[in-house]
Amino acid sequence: MDKGLVYGKVLVDDWPPYVERWLQWRPRGLVILPAQRWNEGFSHPNALRYDGSNLAQVREALARIRERAESI
Repeated sequence: MDKGLVYGKVLVDDWPPYVERWLQWRPRGLVILPAQRWNEGFSHPNALRYDGSNLAQVREALARIRERAESI
C-alpha cells in the first residue's frame, strides 16, 4: 500500500494519497491518474488525469518520459 516503496518512472493509480506518497520519492516521475470521482480536484504538475478523452496527451507524456530515460 505504500506507493513510496514502488520504484519506477511511471505510476498508474487513482488514489491521491498514494500518488502524493510516490511523488515524494519520485519527483521527476509521471503519474497517470485514471479519472474517478474521488480524484476530481487532484492536481500536481507530474500527474495527468486520464478520462478517456485525452489519450494523445497521455501518449505524449509517456514519450517524453521515455526520451528522458534514454538520454541518461
